[in-house]
Amino acid sequence: LINFISNYLNKFNSKYISVHFVGGEPLLCQSKCREIIKSLYDYLDNHHIICMTSLTTNLTLPLTEDAYILFDLLGKINVSIDGNELQHNTQRRSLTLVDNPYQKTINNLKILINKGLRDKIHIKGAINDDDYTGDNYREFLLTMADIGVLLDNINYGCLHPTDLKHDSVKLRTFRSLYGSKPLSMPCCKYRYNHVW
Repeated sequence: LINFISNYLNKFNSKYISVHFVGGEPLLCQSKCREIIKSLYDYLDNHHIICMTSLTTNLTLPLTEDAYILFDLLGKINVSIDGNELQHNTQRRSLTLVDNPYQKTINNLKILINKGLRDKIHIKGAINDDDYTGDNYREFLLTMADIGVLLDNINYGCLHPTDLKHDSVKLRTFRSLYGSKPLSMPCCKYRYNHVW
């Protein structure tokens, strides 16, 4: 990673870089993420490079001391919460046998806010069309405000359906990119809350 970043910085003569941990779920490797960030900062500090780091998580895993150290090092913590409890748990069924992923995420979010990480927390909500209403949006904002999330740090958007069979333009685009049949489908694309 350091070699790659070094080559990138040299090639583009850049004094800035951003590194984003996404998944899957990066918190499955809390100590490894922490180790990478510390090594990265050590390298970049010696070369006077400014680095922005972020991590995107569903925040359902138990948080270790490594996670808290990692969160302190990060510039931004993106947390996926998709609407209210029913909406979220419907979209994010747990693969790790968490009984209620929504409640686990909310509880961990409260812990991070209590540890002083409020300014770093950004909420990403992806809602199904059927649940994308003004009432649900207001309820979501009230819930986030009640637990202490900064409302300016919330992106609440609507999922576009991933079934492309009824959209011939998108299907043609995917076929042109990936061959005769799409090899992958987009999981989501947001129409953000500015419509409200």
